[in-house]
Amino acid sequence: MEKVKLSLKESMPAAKIFLNIFGLVLDEDNTIKCNGDAVGNLFIVDDTIYMKANYNDAVLSASFNIPKGYGFVDTEDNNALFGEWKIPITFDINSNNIKYDGSILFDCTADSEFGLNCLIHPEIIITSPDDKKINVKMQKDFNFFRFDISKDDYYEYAFISPWNDLSGYLMHQITKGKEVKYAFPYNFQAGIYPGAEVGERKNLLHVFLSERERNGEEEKYLSFHNEFVPRVAKDDTAESNIQKGLLMQKLDKAMYEKIELIRKLLTIGNVSILDNLVGACYNSYSDEEVHALLGINREKMKYQTEANNLREAYFDKNLLENIKIKKFKN
Repeated sequence: MEKVKLSLKESMPAAKIFLNIFGLVLDEDNTIKCNGDAVGNLFIVDDTIYMKANYNDAVLSASFNIPKGYGFVDTEDNNALFGEWKIPITFDINSNNIKYDGSILFDCTADSEFGLNCLIHPEIIITSPDDKKINVKMQKDFNFFRFDISKDDYYEYAFISPWNDLSGYLMHQITKGKEVKYAFPYNFQAGIYPGAEVGERKNLLHVFLSERERNGEEEKYLSFHNEFVPRVAKDDTAESNIQKGLLMQKLDKAMYEKIELIRKLLTIGNVSILDNLVGACYNSYSDEEVHALLGINREKMKYQTEANNLREAYFDKNLLENIKIKKFKN
């Protein structure tokens, strides 16, 4: 299948949305602005788009290549045209002794039968002032939200995927010290899991917490919780997602304190980057679900096109009217 390079017009929405996530807007003359003031520029060299801005004590650099898309014409129905393309934008930011490195992958499809869609998959590595590494990953519609924190012999991770029946819906683990014989001097684990695949516990949720210290061959439990509770609704419903999140909030306040810490670290000026990523990535989830699962009161993502969601922001009215899906063909 032939790959065709997108036009600049079809690529630029990704740049605008990326800048909007960080509290910036892009003017028609490629000037980057913050609160109406010029703070940087977008420029193009060959097939690479660069963005640089200096604002609110932060210096941002980002770039991406104008992508090539795949496409074909369905031979059974000449109207069934299809195209897909991905735009990975890499960036780094230095702000008040905090360093951010990462990427935001735009995953777009244009289909004459099923319509247009755009998703994002962000990953950001934060280096905090105390040299902790915090890796935040998100995938669309709560495929998952994950953070990892590490420094020396300290490791912590949390994983939230409210429909994941295989490994668990919400999980949080902390280990301290060096691993010896598959055990750590300190191990904390908490989570909300399926009760069982079959049997009488199939319609239950497993609420589990274990906190242990180990000294040589001796092990001591500092805290322990093991409970099965009835599900209030089927999976993949708002009621089910809210129940799982609220159970985790009651079980493990420390995980939500870490998410709030990450939220504060991912703030430049008065713009919460985490809120904007959540708003763009999980826009199909209600505010109540987001608050239960992540413990944050989500602010609405503000797109410079005044779009209601990520799809509308990428495929704005002009692009919706002019995009030529037929260019993607054998």
